[in-house]
Amino acid sequence: MSLKSLLRSLNPWAGPTESVSLSPVEQLALRLVLTYGESTGESIDTEVTGTRTPATGEVAEALVRLVALGLLERREDGAYVASKKAGKLKGHIPIEPRTATDYYL
Repeated sequence: MSLKSLLRSLNPWAGPTESVSLSPVEQLALRLVLTYGESTGESIDTEVTGTRTPATGEVAEALVRLVALGLLERREDGAYVASKKAGKLKGHIPIEPRTATDYYL
């Protein structure tokens, strides 16, 4: 246990940490939006499909789940933007994720 996590656990005002499990496709989509900023669903689908071969509709399902988790926000024009909550994960998502991973926010 690191000193930072120990101090956080002893802080009575600190809220509970939230655990999020993300599939490799969700990790790639989130990493793309965190790296390049505002992206459309089509551009995210193209980039993720170029990196790995997801099943049909898997990228769309990943985007819907990321929005439901509050990691992405969908704008009126259909573009996806990373939320503040997702900013905590910047730098922690691997370039080529291979397995589902739990992240603590």
